[in-house]
Amino acid sequence: MLKIAGSTDKVSCGILSRASGGRAALPHYLAYLVTQLRTLMAKSIISVVAGYATWTVVFLGGSEGIRAAFSSAHMEDGSVTDLVTLLVYLAVSILASGLAGYVGAPL
Repeated sequence: MLKIAGSTDKVSCGILSRASGGRAALPHYLAYLVTQLRTLMAKSIISVVAGYATWTVVFLGGSEGIRAAFSSAHMEDGSVTDLVTLLVYLAVSILASGLAGYVGAPL
């Protein structure tokens, strides 16, 4: 068994062992690392979710606005053949992607 300085937990070859109390013991530096990784992972997940939510709201809202503004350009089946309307859809998708990146990046 190997004793880590400053810790009362016992570790055998880096594998968790059972210490007093019946819980798996982690050396203090490993416990700190796990805590930091969980924090980074949570921030990454929140960042992705915030970016996705932003993109969805901006794109769907923009699409409905385009559909209302250019209702004559939409066929009965929902298809669009007007070049200006298609370029506006493209601009809305670029705007949504840029805003999603802007919202998700700092988190």
